[in-house]
Amino acid sequence: MGSDRSDTAAENAALLEEGDQAFRRREVDAARAIYERAAAATGPEEAHVEALAQVARMYSIGGDEAAGRPWLERAGALARPDEPLGWSRYQLVRGVYERESGRRAAACATFESLYDYCLEREMPLRAIDPAHMVALAADDVAAQIEWAHKGIAAAEAGGAEGWLAVLWNNLGWTFEGEGRYAEALAALEKARHYHRRTGGEMEKMIADFSVAKLLRLNGRRTQARALLLDTTEWAQRLYDEQPVADRLEWVGTCRLELGELELGEGRVELGRELLRQGRAILVEAGIERWGAGWLKEIDALIDQVRALAGGED
Repeated sequence: MGSDRSDTAAENAALLEEGDQAFRRREVDAARAIYERAAAATGPEEAHVEALAQVARMYSIGGDEAAGRPWLERAGALARPDEPLGWSRYQLVRGVYERESGRRAAACATFESLYDYCLEREMPLRAIDPAHMVALAADDVAAQIEWAHKGIAAAEAGGAEGWLAVLWNNLGWTFEGEGRYAEALAALEKARHYHRRTGGEMEKMIADFSVAKLLRLNGRRTQARALLLDTTEWAQRLYDEQPVADRLEWVGTCRLELGELELGEGRVELGRELLRQGRAILVEAGIERWGAGWLKEIDALIDQVRALAGGED
């Protein structure tokens, strides 16, 4: 009997890990199917709670909270604080649903409490996600930065280099949004370090682009140009290898950044042409569906440049 329970527990753990791997690859539908299999399997109640919570999370990521909520409620009915693996999964997804329903303060309170819970039980890897969630959901920028650093500390304690790439990247763009360009560059250089160790070609290319952009914003245009030209070629090569919209987006984004670099050095006509090219590529990539606000910003910049050129097209 004991051997049977041990075998079942191992099978449950294997299913959860398989689901987690699919989730890390952003294969949300595949991950949900695996978690549903884990939820249907017999075995330890704690593993059942983990699986139920993860099914609910996959539905949330897919934008179908209504379908996911019954799974979350089933997880909540079984979750117990003295079973930390199940409890931590449930509480995290509970916070996600609070956030998605507009209860941001309640969500942050749930994530903060879960972060403390995980550290108290020496589970730094489980503390990363709630810290990251607070960094994304907090209204106050100071809190976003504080919790980004807490997530980084937990990731360092757990040796989670993939997480460190994400956390340093998000912190870098938080600094950029505040105009703190030197700090943003330092953070994005750290993100690039970890992306180079853990990421695929797209992640590495995007990390280089991010550093190039911040080099420009810090006035280091010569370095920015050298890196950005390499990144632009890299983005085009990746698109040529796999011509999909996600990759075409980065071809256009690199072209826009080259345009801004040229404008900053006084080459207005070349800068305007690069902006136009970048815009056209992004429209082809579908920006009107997923980035209408950004497209308005691009158009406003092109209008400003047209005014500088005397209103000529």
